[in-house]
Amino acid sequence: NGTLIYISLGSIGVLTSEQSTKLIDAFRILIDQSTQSSSPTYVLWARGNTLKTFAHPRFRLEGFVPQKSILAHRAMQQERSIYINHCGMSSMHESILAGIPLIAFPLFLDQHQ
Repeated sequence: NGTLIYISLGSIGVLTSEQSTKLIDAFRILIDQSTQSSSPTYVLWARGNTLKTFAHPRFRLEGFVPQKSILAHRAMQQERSIYINHCGMSSMHESILAGIPLIAFPLFLDQHQ
């Protein structure tokens, strides 16, 4: 019954320390604000295992996740769940096919548009 934020920035996507800190801080705020809600927020960050994190049971960093399975999971079908991705062609197609709303976060030269 919760909100899932799934973030995957590709296999070679690298954020600066400042970018990753800002995102993690924003996720921490969302998680904290949803604590008393009937729809708690969960964050799953694929390939985020190199990031510094905070210990929280609803914030998970993984080196790899089966993306198609995540996008097809019922947690992603919740009204407020969202997918943040790097605008790679496969990620875009998979989110469209699964009907998952996304936030585009382009990181590479070929994604300038």
